Amino acid sequence: MRSLTSVILVSLGAIHLLTLFGVLGSTRPSVRYGIPINELNAEILTRHRLVLFGLLGAIREHGAFKPPLQYPRTAITVSSRRF
Repeated sequence: MRSLTSVILVSLGAIHLLTLFGVLGSTRPSVRYGIPINELNAEILTRHRLVLFGLLGAIREHGAFKPPLQYPRTAITVSSRRF
């Protein structure tokens, strides 16, 4: 069961870590989301969202390789979707 949890956490973490390319790359976040972002404030908020998704991916990846932390890491990521 723990290996299945590790595989799921690694795959979901990798998906969320891919969003960091939108922050680090030279392309604007509007290209990633497919909507026009004309204001600087909206672009900053969008980049902030991408960073938070990257942190969520890092938390999942960390929990995948530390078995005692798998349940708390999973609980953190599930509770973050409610807000």
